[in-house]
Amino acid sequence: MNKMRFHKVLSLVLVLVLAGSILAGCGSSNSTPASGAASTSGSQGTQAKDSLNVVTYANPTGVFPLHIDYGADKTRDGVFFQQVYDTLFRLDAEGNPEPWLATDYEVSEDGLEWTFTLRDDVYFHNGEKMTAEDVVFSWETALAENPTSATSMLNGLAAGEVIDDTHVKATLSHVSPAFLNMLCTQMGVIASKAYYEEVGGAEGYAAHPIGTGAYKFVSRTSGEKIVLEANEDYWAGAPAIKNVQISIISNISTQFLSLESGDADVVINADLSSCTKLQENSPVTWDSTGSTTRTLISFGWTKDYIRDDLNLRMAIQSAIRKEDLLAGVLFGNGKILDIDVVTGFPTSPDEGTYTVIPYDQEAAKEYLAKSNYDGRELEIYVITGSTCEKAAQIIQGQLAEVGIKVAVVPCDNATFNSAMRGATADMTVSDNTNVWFDFCNPGASYNPDMETTFKHEEYFKDVDVIKDYYAKIAIEQDPAVRKQLMADLMSFGVENAYQIPLYASVNAIAYNKNLQGVAASPVSDFYIHKLSWS
Repeated sequence: MNKMRFHKVLSLVLVLVLAGSILAGCGSSNSTPASGAASTSGSQGTQAKDSLNVVTYANPTGVFPLHIDYGADKTRDGVFFQQVYDTLFRLDAEGNPEPWLATDYEVSEDGLEWTFTLRDDVYFHNGEKMTAEDVVFSWETALAENPTSATSMLNGLAAGEVIDDTHVKATLSHVSPAFLNMLCTQMGVIASKAYYEEVGGAEGYAAHPIGTGAYKFVSRTSGEKIVLEANEDYWAGAPAIKNVQISIISNISTQFLSLESGDADVVINADLSSCTKLQENSPVTWDSTGSTTRTLISFGWTKDYIRDDLNLRMAIQSAIRKEDLLAGVLFGNGKILDIDVVTGFPTSPDEGTYTVIPYDQEAAKEYLAKSNYDGRELEIYVITGSTCEKAAQIIQGQLAEVGIKVAVVPCDNATFNSAMRGATADMTVSDNTNVWFDFCNPGASYNPDMETTFKHEEYFKDVDVIKDYYAKIAIEQDPAVRKQLMADLMSFGVENAYQIPLYASVNAIAYNKNLQGVAASPVSDFYIHKLSWS
C-alpha cells in the first residue's frame, strides 16, 4: 500500500453559496488504450512507451472556458485545460502562485493596477506568437462571454490594457488580494485573438480549441474520450509523452480493472477505497494528499418550502452525523467541516470564533416539529457514480431517523448542473474545489460584480448582510481583521443554514508504477508534461 501523504491544505472559501463548482460524473463504461501508442527503440533495443491513457470519471463541461455555456469546474475539467492551455501564473505544490506565461509583475500603491511582463517565446498551436493583445482579448472575452464564471474567478478585473507586446496592465474595480491566484484558474487561460476571429467566435473555438500548452487538441468524442498530441514546440520543452487519451469512465470498478490490466495508465481523482485495496504485487500504486475540495449540501432556494422554512433547514443540519460520512465515504480520512472553510490558510477563522451546530438528533426533531414540513419526499440530486452519491445515501438514512423522507436522485452532469444553477432541486450534495488559496469562486458570488449574473434576492433573505460581509472581506488587507470578518460571516451562514458543510476530502491518484513524476495535488492539478515513463 502506498504511504499516504497529507499536506497542510491552505484554502479559504465562503459558505452561503449557490454558484459553485464541483464534482464527479458519468460517461462511458468502456476503456480503450490511448491511441497512437507509438514507441521508440533505445540503444539496447528496448521499447520506450510514449503514450498515456488517463482515466477521469466525468465528461468535461466544455473545452473552451470563455464560452458562454461553460460552467467552471476544475475538478472535472482541469485534466483537459491544464494540458492544452497556459495561464499567466500556476499554483505550485504548496499552493502559491508561480510565474508561468508571465515572468514578473508590479502592483500600484493603491492595489488597483497590476502590470505583467510576458514571456517572449510563447506560440499558439497554430504557430502564431502570443502577445499582450491575446492576454487582454482573453480577459475581455471571459468577462463578456462567460460573466458568471469570469466575474467570480477574475474577481475585481475591470479592464485590460496592452502596453506593448510583452507588457499588459490589468485594472481592478476594487482591491483583490488574491488576484494572482485567480489568474491560475480556468478563466485565466490565454486564447488566441486571431484564431478566435478566424473560426467565427466561441463556437468555432470550442469545436477545435488551441492554446499555448504542452499538448494539442486532436479530437473529442463526448462522454467517451479526448485525444491529444504533444506540442513539440512547447516553450517549456517538448513533453516526453507524445500521445494522450483522456478516457471518460464513470464506473469505479471498470476504472481500476483498466488500470491493472494496463489498458489505462492513470486514474485521477481516484476512489480511495479502491486505492487502499491495491496489492503489493500490483503493477499499480497510488498517492494521496489533503484536499481543498469540500463536500456540501446546498438547498433549492426556488422552493418556498425550503427557502422560507429555517426550522426545516436547521432540522436537516442538526440531524447529520458527519463522522459517519468520513467513515463511509473516505474510510476515516479527510476532515469534518463545521463551516465552509478548509483550515490552514492564514485568514481561516480560528476554532472557537464562529458558531457550530453539532449533531443533535433530539434538537433536529424539535426543529422539525416547529417547521412547516408536510411529510413530502425531498430529493437530493447527485452526480451518478460520484462519492457524493455515497454521501447522499448515508444522509438519506440519517434524515429518515428524525422523520424526514428523502430520495437520492443520481443524474448526469448536464442535469445536475442545471439543477445547481437553477436551484431547482430540493437539495444537492456536491464537491466544491477551491481553485485558489484565498477567496474561492463561490464566495465571489456575493461581490458587487455579480449583480447582473447572480440574483441574490431570489435565493437568500438578508442578502444585504451577506453582500456587506463579502464586500468588506474581499478588500481587507489586514489578515487579523479579515479573519474575524470571516468568522462572523461563517457564523451568520451556519445560524441561517444557508448551506451545510460536511467534510474536506482527500485527493487520490492511482497510476502505473513505471510512470514517473506523479503526485496527488490538493487542488486537483495534473500536468502531463511533467511525467515520463521509466
